[in-house]
Amino acid sequence: MSPEQFLARLAKNGPEPAYLFLGPEAFERTRCRRALLDAVLPPEERDNGFTRHDLDRTPLAAALDDARALSLFASRRVIWLAAAEAAVPRTARSGDDEAEDGQAGLAAYLREPTPDVTLVIDCVSGNLKLSSKLMQRAASRSVIGRFADGCR
Repeated sequence: MSPEQFLARLAKNGPEPAYLFLGPEAFERTRCRRALLDAVLPPEERDNGFTRHDLDRTPLAAALDDARALSLFASRRVIWLAAAEAAVPRTARSGDDEAEDGQAGLAAYLREPTPDVTLVIDCVSGNLKLSSKLMQRAASRSVIGRFADGCR
């Protein structure tokens, strides 16, 4: 899906429970991120309703636990998972089950996303290894936006 298609779909249908942003194009990513935040969170709720987890420092399981938790301060939330390629890398590290655990946790979340939470999985490099089954589940439950030169 191109950024233009993403913006049109967001305007027509409102926010989906989850999004996968892939690719390095910063301008379009920023434009789509702003539109999504405007659609989900009014400006006065952004301090309490927006959470960013850098997955090169935060385990994916902890970020997903945060997405599942109810907030006392915000009725709607956006959970932004930056550096997703760190949590589910294309090549598994020797003796590390983190990639498989990350896919299992993400698959479970996508089966039953938390109401009033929009989860954004942000992978700038596009170097994310997800099983074909998980990609199908993501495509059926979320929107995959590709941010690269010459988007289709």
